[in-house]
Amino acid sequence: MLNPSLVKGPWTDIEDRLLLHLVNIDGPQKWTQVANHLPGRIGKQCRERWHNHLNPMIKRQAPWTREEEWILYLLNRDQANKWADIANILEGRTDNTIKNHWNSSMKKRIKEIGDEFAKIFKEVLAAASMKYVGCDPIEVNEHGDPINKNDAKTKGYSKEYTKIMKDFERRLLPEKSAIVKAQNQEYYQSKCRDLVAQSDNDSFFRAAANLMLNSGSEHL
Repeated sequence: MLNPSLVKGPWTDIEDRLLLHLVNIDGPQKWTQVANHLPGRIGKQCRERWHNHLNPMIKRQAPWTREEEWILYLLNRDQANKWADIANILEGRTDNTIKNHWNSSMKKRIKEIGDEFAKIFKEVLAAASMKYVGCDPIEVNEHGDPINKNDAKTKGYSKEYTKIMKDFERRLLPEKSAIVKAQNQEYYQSKCRDLVAQSDNDSFFRAAANLMLNSGSEHL
């Protein structure tokens, strides 16, 4: 095992280029073998550098859309702070990016989105002839029963009320996801075109474009 004191610090441009080319050849796997070509690096460093920085499918420069923030809000109601799980649904956003966005920009808009959620939810309740008593998130089991029944009782949530709220959350998520899917298609196609345009003059961009085209993404 490599002595931690010998592990390098910040990545250099040359290291980034070599890592990208190695992944382009063998795919994002076998990180220990990849690290053998990068003196002073270990497999964990290579994997994290790829997933958090070099992977061309990461939306590093793309501003967060309103729909992405809605998805983050909805998922955080059920999966609070489970950033890796949320990243599996928010394509192009890493768990670190999601955590940072939630703790910085998103926290300032939680009330705004929450108020919008409540406004729409009140309309859903009115259609079901039910009185609105709140919309704070409640964790339920596989049968739809509140896990913390005292919490639900304190908030005045009946089982029927909780079910309507959870169904409302589940209905909103695919609606917002469909919009984000269309946004991602436009973003990835534009990014791939830009990489291809630069690939004649720089092998780094050529490798990145190739990885995007071979990613299996339905957006390309």
